[in-house]
Amino acid sequence: MRILAVDTSSQACGVALAEDGLLKYEYTADHGKTHAVRLSGMIDAVFADTGIKAVDIDAFAVTAGPGSFTGLRIGISTVKGLAFAAGRPVVPVSTLDVLANQCPGVDMPICPFIDARKKEVYTALYRHRRDGIETLVSPVAARPADFLSEIGRFGFGAGARIYFLGSGTTLYADLIARAFGDNAVLAPPECSLIRASTLARMAFDRYREAGGITPHALVPYYIRRSDAEKKAATAASPC
Repeated sequence: MRILAVDTSSQACGVALAEDGLLKYEYTADHGKTHAVRLSGMIDAVFADTGIKAVDIDAFAVTAGPGSFTGLRIGISTVKGLAFAAGRPVVPVSTLDVLANQCPGVDMPICPFIDARKKEVYTALYRHRRDGIETLVSPVAARPADFLSEIGRFGFGAGARIYFLGSGTTLYADLIARAFGDNAVLAPPECSLIRASTLARMAFDRYREAGGITPHALVPYYIRRSDAEKKAATAASPC
């Protein structure tokens, strides 16, 4: 079974091809160009280098969010187009789930911190179990200090070791240190880069368990409303 995985949820852009759960090709770029400029070329490079065509793909995977609103729309629209043309299903995966699955063997709670701008992060809390990964605190968009306090109320306060990773980890390292001190473990930068290969592996497992969805059913998982949606709601309000 072949899966083409696409991630455009952050500043970096990634494409991976996996066959029967094994990585065959991965292309990651973070060189300043927009996803709209580089993504199609990256996908073309995967097909050209492997000799595989879109019709040879069994399912397409994409990080559905949270993340950059523009980035998510580009990745999702691209995957929708490929899946529609090839007549194949889609497997959407949460960006936070992908990050949490990039650190197997970590025996402490895992806290992805994705910079959401506006002094907020997209975040959640997970723990690895023998049968998979468990969500301890559901995904939210929150101010970092507020969420770190929330973790404490769930019993992960002083004395609890927490593994942090993601683009917001470096940005809010001081806040994390004040909240957890030496008990905060910050992942190295390369572990905070969302990997399309991890997405492909997760999509393979999820497809075997539950199948995929139609391209038409694929929608972004923003968590919070966009500025355009907020303005529209305000304009529609009678008050």
